[in-house]
Amino acid sequence: MNHLAGQASAYLLQHAHQPVDWHPYCEEALARARAEQKPIFLSIGYAACHWCHIMAEECFEDPAIAAALNASFLNIKIDRELRPDLDQIYQLAHQWLTGRAGGWPLSVFVEPDRLTPFFAGTYFPREPRDGLPGFGEVIAALSRYYREQSGDWRLLTGKIREAFASLASGIPPSPESSDSDLSATAQAGLERNFDRRSGGFGGAPKFPHPPALAFLLGRLTNLPPDPPNHSRMAPLINQTLAAMTQGGLWDHIGGGFFRYCVDADWQIPHFEKMLDDNALLLALYAEAAVLTGRPAYAATAASLVDWLKTEMQDPAGGFYSSLDADSDGGEGRYYLWERDEVRSLLTPEEWAVAETAWGLDRPANFEGRWHLSQPTYPEREGGGGAAGDPLLESARLRLLRTRLNRPRPARDDKIRAAANGLTVRGLARAGWLLDRPDWIDLAGRCADGLATGLVRNGRLMSSTREGKTAEPAFLPDQVFVLEGLLELLGTHWEARWYEWALALADQLLERFEDRSGGGFWYTAHDRPTPLIRLKTWADESVPSANAVALRALLTLARLSGRSRYHEAALRGGVAGRPHASAAPQAHLSLVLSLSALDSPPPFLLLHGARDDRPEWLALIRKRFPKTLPVFAPGADDGPMAGEQVIAAAPGEARLYLCQGTACTAVFSRPDELTGGPPDSRDPATSPGC
Repeated sequence: MNHLAGQASAYLLQHAHQPVDWHPYCEEALARARAEQKPIFLSIGYAACHWCHIMAEECFEDPAIAAALNASFLNIKIDRELRPDLDQIYQLAHQWLTGRAGGWPLSVFVEPDRLTPFFAGTYFPREPRDGLPGFGEVIAALSRYYREQSGDWRLLTGKIREAFASLASGIPPSPESSDSDLSATAQAGLERNFDRRSGGFGGAPKFPHPPALAFLLGRLTNLPPDPPNHSRMAPLINQTLAAMTQGGLWDHIGGGFFRYCVDADWQIPHFEKMLDDNALLLALYAEAAVLTGRPAYAATAASLVDWLKTEMQDPAGGFYSSLDADSDGGEGRYYLWERDEVRSLLTPEEWAVAETAWGLDRPANFEGRWHLSQPTYPEREGGGGAAGDPLLESARLRLLRTRLNRPRPARDDKIRAAANGLTVRGLARAGWLLDRPDWIDLAGRCADGLATGLVRNGRLMSSTREGKTAEPAFLPDQVFVLEGLLELLGTHWEARWYEWALALADQLLERFEDRSGGGFWYTAHDRPTPLIRLKTWADESVPSANAVALRALLTLARLSGRSRYHEAALRGGVAGRPHASAAPQAHLSLVLSLSALDSPPPFLLLHGARDDRPEWLALIRKRFPKTLPVFAPGADDGPMAGEQVIAAAPGEARLYLCQGTACTAVFSRPDELTGGPPDSRDPATSPGC
C-alpha cells in the first residue's frame, strides 16, 4: 500500500495498490523530496487513458522497476484532470526538452528544490521496444545522471527556467501576417488543412476538432449572405460531421463519440469516451441540424443526449468524466464483435441490412474482430444515412441488449466543473435549437447540481468525487460554467442562475484577471504554481478558456449593464489579438471572440412578462431565427441591459432587440408577433445561412 488510498481521483486509486511508493502531489511529498534531496518522478495521466494502463501494467506493477523507482526517486502520481495546471506546465517542459508534442502518460523527472525537469518522455515499455528504451534502463541512467553529473543537469534546468521566464514575461509573438481579416485567414487555413477524401482536418490520428467546426458554423451564421464563400465552407462542415457519425468515431450501438481515431479515415478509434468531447459535439450537431436542415444531425444529437443520460449522469444531476478505453483486459473489447455472433443475434431480415451497413461483409478491422461503422452506407436525401432504417434500428437494439451483459469499461465518476459547464451549454443550446425542453431541463438540473456539489464558501471548485472536492477552480472551470449558465439563461431564465453567473464573473475578474497585461491566468492569484503562471490563448481539444471568457463577459456586460465586464473583455481582446494574428488557425475560438468584440451578436430580451411568458416565448420561436438567444427574466427580477429597458412601464412586458450597445423595444404585446415575417434586411432576424 502506498500513499494514494482515499484520494478523490479514480485515476490515483487505480495505482493505490502498486509496489511503487506513490505520493499524491502535495506539499508534504515535495518537502520530503527537498529534505532528502531526492529527485522526483512525476507520472501524469487520467483514468480512461489506454497507454497509461499499459505502462502501469508493464512497469509500475513490476516489483523490480518499483524497487528501482523507490530507491532513487520520490514518486508522485498526478491526475491531469484534477491538476490541469501542472499538466500544462510539464507538457510545455516536455516539448522544450524533446522538440515534440507530449501526451499521456507523461513521465517527467524533476529536481526537488524548484521542481524543474531535467528529463521528460511519455510512455516507456518495460523492455526496449519499437525504438523506445526499457523503463528500467531509463531509471538507472537518470539516477546516475542526477548523482554524478549535477553540473550538467543544473545547467539544463537553468535554461528551462530562463525559457519559462521569457514565456511568462507576456511579450506577444510577432504577427506572421498583416492580414487584418483574421477570420478569412483562419478559414483559408482550415480549407488548406481539410481532408477532402475522408473529411476532418489533418491526417492520422484524426481528432474531431470541435473548435474548428464551431468556428465554421459561427462564420456560416454571422456572415452576410455570400454564396461562394458558403459553398466553400459547407463541405468542410457536412463532410466532416457525416464522416464522424458514419465511421468508427461514433459508437453505432450505444451512442457517444470516442476521443479520436488512429487512422485518417475515421474507422478505428481510441476507445475512451470523454464528457467534454461529447458536450461540445452535441452543440455542434444541433447547430448544424438547424443551419443545414439535415435530419441526421438532429438524430445524432438525440442519441448523444440518450448516451449522456444512460451512461454518464450522476443522480445529483451532474455528469461523470469519462469511460475507459479498456475493458476485460483489452482495448475496446466492450465494443468489438465477431461476425458469427452478430448474425446469430439478428433475424435474417436484420442481418441482410446490418451485414453491409456495419462493414461485416469486409475483413475484420481490429485484432481479428469488427468495430462497427457505416462508411459505405448509402446517403439518404437530407443527409440521413442509416438514420431511420427500422431494420438497422431493431438490430442495434438487439446488439445493445447483448453488449450490456459484457464486462463494462471502467467509468471515472468524478464531476468536473469544466466538462459539466460545457455539458450545460451543450444541452441548453441543443434543447433550444431542436425544441427539446426536456434537454433544457437536464441542463438546469446539471447547473443546480454544480451549485450544490462544487461550491464551497462561495467559491467554485474544480471537481468532486464521493463528496470530496479537489482544488479551487482553474480558469476553464470558471469560464465554462459561466458560459453554460449564460446559454441556459438564453433558453430558460431562473434568477438563481443569473445571480450565480454574476458571482462567477466577479470572481473571474478578482481571482484570474491580469489587470496590467489583459486576459486571464490559468490559475487563480491565490493558488501556488511551479515554474510559471500560464496565460494561454490557443485552442486545444476544447476552446481556449481565455477566448470563452471574453465572449461570456461581453454577453453579461450587455445583459447586466455592468461596464467592468466589458472593460475586462476589451483588455483581454487587446492582449489576445497579437496571438490570433500570429497564428489564426491555432486560435479559432479567440478569432470568434475578437469578432464578437468588434461586432457584438444580437439577442432578444423579453422583460416584464408574467403569466403570458410561455405565450411570448412560443411566438418568438416562430418569428425569429432559432439561433437567436432569448433572455426572458421574470417580472420581479429587476431591469436588464442596464438602463436601456427602464422606459417600460411597471408591470408591462416588452420584447427588445439588442444589437451592439443598444436595445430597442420592438413589440409590447404577444399578439403583435403573429403578424407578417420580420424585415429580412435586419441581420438580427435573418436566417443564419
